[in-house]
Amino acid sequence: MVAAGSNVTKNGSGIAARVGEFLELNYNGSSKDKRIAQDFNISPEMARKLRRGLHWTPERIDQVAKRWPKLWEFLYPDSNALHRRLDVLLYEVIKLRHEVLDLKRDLEKKDADEAIDKTMASAVTDPSGRGA
Repeated sequence: MVAAGSNVTKNGSGIAARVGEFLELNYNGSSKDKRIAQDFNISPEMARKLRRGLHWTPERIDQVAKRWPKLWEFLYPDSNALHRRLDVLLYEVIKLRHEVLDLKRDLEKKDADEAIDKTMASAVTDPSGRGA
């Protein structure tokens, strides 16, 4: 996890490069840096650096995501597939849980039946009920 205020690009983050690419794609035409600077209240020089994938912080990425909610889909295009797979796994876990509960019930019933059989057998061998 990246700490707030830390520079995401310090270690050459691929995320920072992708966010810069996202800005590049969403600000068409000339004067990109000026428009980015106005939208995010930064200098045009900083906007140019951000487009190049430099000096990104978690706060800046969050700022872009608030303005452009599709940023997360751009950064993580397979997230819908991941959610579908997690739904399937959740279903399988729930199904397995029910199978385990059924087995537990069956074992408890079997144990109860065996206890009844044992009690009946001892009653037949010792009709007085006093035990040996």
